[in-house]
Amino acid sequence: MKNYLNLHQGLKVLNKDNVAQQLFFLIFSDFTYQQDFNFEYINAPKLQEAKINDRCKALTILVKKIFLKTFPKNLQQICDPEIDILLFCQAMARYSRDVYGQRRLQARLKGVPDADIVTELSKFSEYGFKINSSAPYRYREIAVFMYWFSVLKPFSLSPKENVSKERMENVYCACYNEFMTYYLVQLGMRSFGSHLTIHEDLQFFEDFLTDLHFRNLSRSSLEFFLNPYKKAK
Repeated sequence: MKNYLNLHQGLKVLNKDNVAQQLFFLIFSDFTYQQDFNFEYINAPKLQEAKINDRCKALTILVKKIFLKTFPKNLQQICDPEIDILLFCQAMARYSRDVYGQRRLQARLKGVPDADIVTELSKFSEYGFKINSSAPYRYREIAVFMYWFSVLKPFSLSPKENVSKERMENVYCACYNEFMTYYLVQLGMRSFGSHLTIHEDLQFFEDFLTDLHFRNLSRSSLEFFLNPYKKAK
């Protein structure tokens, strides 16, 4: 698909409009509780709920930009992007629980007397512990992000008026959710001077999107798979 993308150019245009660190924070910070830009919880040990509506609006705008800058032009002409906000919030919340569980617990226990620790531990479901670290390896975080978005699939495409569904029968439409997730991850990674290279081989990229969409790869298998395809700028 020759008119598929100028992927790198699209991402460069997006990055001109956003500071890399702000993008990383927008995409990968805790979705449920407020953090500062050092990813520390505000007013610990009492965690403050995040402004989810504001975050959703900002991420929705970002997703639309990614669609316009990176999705194939011929496909943009026949379909419109959609976001299921409920599924999107669920994916972000589960990612946050898995990645920030240990850090949430540490924040909750800050200055808490020993007698009250059992009470805090009773809120186990908020802490997750899928990743038993307060500062997990970055690619483990990315694997968890991709995992929950491929499981819940909040991104989709709908055909424009008078466009048959048959015209949308290709891997980029079928796996649009995984395509979009991949480029959200790419934008976030650029803040720490790295990116994934899977898309540089289009056939391999298509196979990857298909596997991620239909097979629901596990967190650990995704982390193992992504490791050879990370590259510093």
